[in-house]
Amino acid sequence: MLQFSRNPDAGSCGFADRYRFRAELHWKKTPGEPDFDRMMRDYKSSLATNGWDDLDLLRIEGYPGLTGRRGDEVVSRFGLFDPASKRLVELVLIHPGEREREVEKQILSSLHWEAANAQGLQRWRAFGMEMRVPLDATLHECVVQPGSVGIRFDGVKRPERFVFRRFGMVSHWLHVPVREWMKVQVGRRVKQQQATSTVEHGTAHERIAGLYHPEGALQRRGLFRSTAWIDPTDKRLYHALCTFHKAPPYAYPTDRADPFLTACPEFQVLPVQG
Repeated sequence: MLQFSRNPDAGSCGFADRYRFRAELHWKKTPGEPDFDRMMRDYKSSLATNGWDDLDLLRIEGYPGLTGRRGDEVVSRFGLFDPASKRLVELVLIHPGEREREVEKQILSSLHWEAANAQGLQRWRAFGMEMRVPLDATLHECVVQPGSVGIRFDGVKRPERFVFRRFGMVSHWLHVPVREWMKVQVGRRVKQQQATSTVEHGTAHERIAGLYHPEGALQRRGLFRSTAWIDPTDKRLYHALCTFHKAPPYAYPTDRADPFLTACPEFQVLPVQG
C-alpha cells in the first residue's frame, strides 16, 4: 500500500507490486445506495468516448462491475455500498497484459464490511499489524518508513489514544532488553509505572502500566498500558501504547498477548509472475 487517505468520508488507497500500481480502493459517504446498473452503463459510455476498447459489464461475487482495455492494460472496476455506514466503495484492479479473472474473483470474495466485536472494538489491518480500537476512534496519523511503521488512533474523549508501531532490522539497533527500551518510549508522563512480563506461545511480552499525567493542570488524566515483543516469525519489534480516559469497558488482560495489537497472521509474499 503506497497511497492512503485518513478521511473516513472520502478517500482512497493505492496498492502496487514491484513494477506498477495494481489496485485502488476509493470510498465516499453518500446519502443512499446508487443505481449501480445505470452507473456502470454511464461509465461504459464515458470510457468508450475516451478511447477504451473491449468494454464489458460484469457481475462477480455479486458485485457489479465494468472492464475495458487501454493500451497494454486491462482495468476492472467494481462497486459496493454499505447501508450501515452509507459509504460507496469502488474497487479498481489493473491487469498488465490480460485480465486476471481468478485474481479478480479471489479479491472480490475477500471483501466484507468489518463489524465491531462484542467488546465494541473494530479490527484494522495494515503494514503487517492487526489492530483493534474502539468503534468511535478515528485514524489520526500514519507514518510509513523503511523499517518503521507507526499508526495512531484518537478516541472521542481525551486522553484516549492508541499508538501501534512495528520496527524492522531489530538486531542492528536494539542493544538493550525490550523492557528497558520501553521505559524510554513511555517517558515521564506516565506515573506509578508497573512493569510485568508474560510468555505466550514461547514469546515474551513485556508490559508497562501506569497513570497518564499530561502536561497542563487542566488536561485530563488517564490510564496507560503498553506492550512490546519481538515476534519470532518475522523478527520484528511490535509496540502498542494505549491511553484511556477511564477504565475501559473491555478487559485489558495481564496474562496473555495484547488485545489491541497482534502480528498480522495472514500477510504473505506471493510469487512474481513472469
